[in-house]
Amino acid sequence: MPDLALAGLLTIATILWGVTFTVVRDAVAVYGVLSFLAVRFLIASIALGVIGARRMSLRTLLVGGAVGSALALGFVLQTIGLRYTSPTNSGLITGLVVVLTPAIAFVMYRTRTPKLYIAPVLGAFVGLALLTGESPEEFRLGDVLTMACAVAFAAHVVLLGRYAAAHDAIGFALAQMVSTAALCGIAAPIFEPMELPPREVWFALGLTGLGASALAFLIMTYVWFSIFLSWGIKSIVLKYGGPGLYRSTRPFFLGLIMGQIFVAGMWLVIDFFTGMVGNAPIGGSFV
Repeated sequence: MPDLALAGLLTIATILWGVTFTVVRDAVAVYGVLSFLAVRFLIASIALGVIGARRMSLRTLLVGGAVGSALALGFVLQTIGLRYTSPTNSGLITGLVVVLTPAIAFVMYRTRTPKLYIAPVLGAFVGLALLTGESPEEFRLGDVLTMACAVAFAAHVVLLGRYAAAHDAIGFALAQMVSTAALCGIAAPIFEPMELPPREVWFALGLTGLGASALAFLIMTYVWFSIFLSWGIKSIVLKYGGPGLYRSTRPFFLGLIMGQIFVAGMWLVIDFFTGMVGNAPIGGSFV
């Protein structure tokens, strides 16, 4: 598949994930986190099962299920975190998965990372500090949980890159959905009261189950994301523009990273003068 098509598919998946933060935060305010995730991924499993059940071998189920455990952990941490931070913070902190993935790959499999990667990582964490508070003591619980979620998602991406290529894409995505639904379904009655989803959360369940889970993770597994978005862009630039264009665009992408830090700082200033933190008044509750 052409590089531009791969980048387009990843962009679609990113959009699907991005639109769900506010929707999920409102849903888990009235329905249990584990119950919500169990139903969400049950819907995704049914949707993918219609086209992928026959393509999922026992080996794919076992391997994909194990990979799905990292996915389940990430979603539990992220969804609980949304109760204690703003959707904006949750989305931006989760986005650190892009810079954390090469680091996790090195820890897990000693995958070498270019030295040029160090500066963007440090810049990303400086931006995170500006976004979430002036000092580590000011980090909200939701921000800490979401940071842990980004680590879990990075491990999931690394595992996808290592194992997904040896399996059918639809079957492997289905195995992850089934695993996540099962793990959350087992844990839900232990930590939450058992109840059917109220009417007001069904839109969120449909959007996240069909769009942000079934379709988005099918795309992610198909592309298997081992070339991270930044590496995908690098490949496109090198292929269509050559080494000269790649060298000339390096400052541009470094500027994007620094721009992210600048924007985070500007939002901190705006929050200070308007008396807001994210989407809630200073000292208010995000629940």
